[in-house]
Amino acid sequence: MRVKAIILDITGTTAVLSENVGVVYLRAAKAAGLSPKSLPSSDVIFSSFRSAFKAQWKRYPCYGAGKTIPEARWWKETARSALTTALGSTLSEENLYSFQEYVYDYYGKSQAYTVYSDVMDLLKFAKDRGLLVGVLTNSSQRTIDMLPMLGIAPFVDVAASCQVIGYAKPDSKAFEHSISQLQSLKPDLRKEEIMHIGDHPLEDFQGARSAGLQALLLDRSVVTTNDQALRGGGSVSNLWQAVQVLSLKDDR
Repeated sequence: MRVKAIILDITGTTAVLSENVGVVYLRAAKAAGLSPKSLPSSDVIFSSFRSAFKAQWKRYPCYGAGKTIPEARWWKETARSALTTALGSTLSEENLYSFQEYVYDYYGKSQAYTVYSDVMDLLKFAKDRGLLVGVLTNSSQRTIDMLPMLGIAPFVDVAASCQVIGYAKPDSKAFEHSISQLQSLKPDLRKEEIMHIGDHPLEDFQGARSAGLQALLLDRSVVTTNDQALRGGGSVSNLWQAVQVLSLKDDR
């Protein structure tokens, strides 16, 4: 079936963090005045961050959507928990404040993210073919706010984060929100004419299909030949192959 609109995931699909979180947190801890000798490795800090993130998500899903906790506090509490757990000791409020501010400020800058080299070709193709372009992410609203700095915003018609929606992929309600956004621009658009492209097998691929959308799974870790991508298996290894898949559907 012909595709008239696409929805893109962000992290792992459109952009990636420029540095490992553990490396950033370690640098932030040093900048906050902590002695390098007292600090664990970036790997230990990253492991602590993953645990802190999961705990905070369980406490306040979707970055506090619908709760009284602001997004900035959500992230700063996560950063504080990650560092104190990694160190196994209590830090002064001055050190913690400086650390939290460094981390939060860093992830508000474009240098914290790297846009994949194949993204612009896909976006330009979509615009040339008259396809609507949406963005749907399980990242916080702050990531959506970064789109102008990353040079992506001019190509995006609608965008939504789970923080605003209140539901995260693979929940169908998250996809329904994006579908409604796109249909507000093109009322006769059917969800079967929308393709979601993302890198997570459950959240993106299965979630989109369960919601009635077409889907492409982007797996940058494997090499998929162009022939394999075009056979309709639903998987590509880069967004240039996604362009070929969309071209094939457009020609049918």
